[in-house]
Amino acid sequence: MNRIQLLIVAGLCAAVLLAVGCTEEYSDEVPFPPSQGTVFGSWNFVGFVDAKTEVVREPMPKTMTGRYSLVFRSRENRATNDEATSYSYTVGGSSSSDHIDGVYAVDYSTATVKIEVKKREQTAEIFDGSLYIECLNASEFFVVLETELRLYYNHKTEYLLFKREGIEQQNHPPIDWENYNDVYAVYSNYATGDCSQAGPTGKIIKVEGYILQPGGNLREIDPSHFYLAGYPNQIFFFDAINIWAATPEVAEQLRIKFENSNLGKKCYITGELNIGDLPINGACRTIPIIWITDADNVIFE
Repeated sequence: MNRIQLLIVAGLCAAVLLAVGCTEEYSDEVPFPPSQGTVFGSWNFVGFVDAKTEVVREPMPKTMTGRYSLVFRSRENRATNDEATSYSYTVGGSSSSDHIDGVYAVDYSTATVKIEVKKREQTAEIFDGSLYIECLNASEFFVVLETELRLYYNHKTEYLLFKREGIEQQNHPPIDWENYNDVYAVYSNYATGDCSQAGPTGKIIKVEGYILQPGGNLREIDPSHFYLAGYPNQIFFFDAINIWAATPEVAEQLRIKFENSNLGKKCYITGELNIGDLPINGACRTIPIIWITDADNVIFE
């Protein structure tokens, strides 16, 4: 075999190897690892993943309890209209700013999934909310690996990564007891499923954020009970912290302060940390609550 023939053979081998590599990575005929469980249950969204590089992009706003979640129910879909007859079960969850509901069907023999969800209300999505819903509805394949769920879309080149609810990700920042913490740090540390921890903590905590604007009107805020959000102009309640005036006198002092302050500015609060329990669909979840004992401990800057 002369030199030219060797080069031709080598080139053909390289082309074959390249074709096989692409086939193994993207072909629908390549099976996924067998699922190690069912999709049924509650899942917390971790991020958008490039299937080739395995790079995970965390959704914004930051993933917190109650936001970017998915619940696959075992309850059958009873709809009779033609559009829904191809779906077997119901699905729920939350996006960046609203609850989502819909239907889904899975085939464990082919690892295929069909999901169709939509929002309950007309609340505008923020950051990655719309992309999250779009990718859910574009999902084609799935894999369940122990406590992990992957929903593949875009010809298996990308997937949504979920962790089963109750599995701690341990990625939240610790509380700084000397300085101001952001809303995310406080909420992610104390919004859990362990209601045995509910009650007063006896600790003073500092938190910074923005007054939540339900309805978009700051002047309708009740100074005796309002919410501190992580982002300016936030109108949804997911991950916002409950703030309570400890007495009617403190509430009145706060009312006067609110009338003479720019409520759109950043708010710095120092108060007593309490852990509340919130029943949700027969389960229990804790939420952080801060009690204000002195109106001077609420500052707008």
